[in-house]
Amino acid sequence: MLELLVVLAVLSMALVLVMPSLGSMARSQTQEELQRISRVIRMVRNEAVLAGRRHHIEFDLVNNSYAIAYEDAEMGFVEYERPRSLRPHQLPDTLRLVELQPAGIGSTPIRDRVVEILVDYSGFMDPFTLLLREDKALHALRVAGLSGRIEMASGDEFNPPKFPEERR
Repeated sequence: MLELLVVLAVLSMALVLVMPSLGSMARSQTQEELQRISRVIRMVRNEAVLAGRRHHIEFDLVNNSYAIAYEDAEMGFVEYERPRSLRPHQLPDTLRLVELQPAGIGSTPIRDRVVEILVDYSGFMDPFTLLLREDKALHALRVAGLSGRIEMASGDEFNPPKFPEERR
């Protein structure tokens, strides 16, 4: 009986040590996904400028995924097969696309459909804020259209600063 109590005590201490690291693993996965979306947006902008053709990023707010496509003169918009980072991507179940808020006065948040963000061959895209939810935490990616600058904010209470082109 004494041996059983010692084993249970050791297991409970091991669990106490492991539980915080499991929580940080989930947070790091969320940060990884936010960084991935940010990198993909930058890559699409660069690819649009270098290839001299329009692209679009398609955020599917219902199915919790996004895809990238480029404009082909004969076939319209075509999704990427390669590189792997530009293929359609499903977000993990722990992270949900909540809404996409286009920048501008009078624009309303989009919550329940597919939203296409067009990236011009000059690299310009309409500025927007993408909100994502992980359990009770809210995360935002704010994308400036002219400069391509991307800011990330996390937490229940945040109000990311506006980009210069949005301060009119």
